[in-house]
Amino acid sequence: MSFHRTVRGFLDLPDPMLIYSGMALGYEDPAAPINGWRSPRAALDDFASFDGFES
Repeated sequence: MSFHRTVRGFLDLPDPMLIYSGMALGYEDPAAPINGWRSPRAALDDFASFDGFES
């Protein structure tokens, strides 16, 4: 069984939904033009919740 299916089952998500994530590794190149670009972002509380963690 693939990892995303295992996590989906643990979270009791319906079949059309799955977990997707990514991670960047390495060092930033401040001279690269793409690293100066910023997109608008929603506040974390607008789309995520952390159950079982105290803030």
